[in-house]
Amino acid sequence: METEKALIVVGVTLAVVFVINAGILITFLRTKSSDGFKIIGKAIQTVRDPFRSENESLDELRERVARFENQVPEGSNNDH
Repeated sequence: METEKALIVVGVTLAVVFVINAGILITFLRTKSSDGFKIIGKAIQTVRDPFRSENESLDELRERVARFENQVPEGSNNDH
């Protein structure tokens, strides 16, 4: 009896996974193939470097801080 319940749960789970994957496949086939490739390429880039956008933002902030520090005269009393 327990084995039958386990088989039913496994079967339902596989069916749900199959339906989800089929839906994703149909969605990709309906859109332009180049759009699908762009989405897949973007996903691969995210997997390779998940913090890419954050790193780029931090690099920009670091550059802005460096430029700001170079603009402030060193002899000024800005010790608030």
